[in-house]
Amino acid sequence: MSKNRWFQISGFAGIVAPVIAISCIFVAIANYPLFVWTDNALSDLGVKEGLASLSFNSGLVIGGILALVFASGLVGLFFESKMGKFGAVLFSASSLFLTCIGLFNESYGSIHLFVSVAFFTLMPVSMLFLMSAFALREEQATALFTLAVGLIAALVWICHWAIGFGIGVAIPEILSGGTISTWTVVLGFRLIMRP
Repeated sequence: MSKNRWFQISGFAGIVAPVIAISCIFVAIANYPLFVWTDNALSDLGVKEGLASLSFNSGLVIGGILALVFASGLVGLFFESKMGKFGAVLFSASSLFLTCIGLFNESYGSIHLFVSVAFFTLMPVSMLFLMSAFALREEQATALFTLAVGLIAALVWICHWAIGFGIGVAIPEILSGGTISTWTVVLGFRLIMRP
């Protein structure tokens, strides 16, 4: 398989991954009428019987696997950049933790807590390293976009702990995840169109 073909595949995976994950989350919410944004965590959906848990958990597993494929394209994009490769490796690790959130739902207790915290911590940190890599390549617009995404993904959590969106964490989870998803889609298109 040619390098360009792999960039196209990984870019497509980067576009599809968040679409699947977020769509499955909202399908799960639609099938659990007692879900309240201010009172629940999104992971609460993963332990409800029926379509809610099936949709939520499978969406995260599939989305995480596709995000790993996308991350392999990031590694190729930054093959000669230590900063970029490290950022891509952190993104890969956070994608693996996203998969683990679906595999190890809340019934797994501390394991679920660990993989969830790891995902929401590593993803913004990976943005900082990737931002630096783009800046070193003098791609200032992409660097600023990546920095903004990383900051927003982290700041929603800081705001939650400082001010609070409610007793649950669903709001910072969807805001942080949605922000990263936007970046993934944009970079996915970039990989597809890469000459």
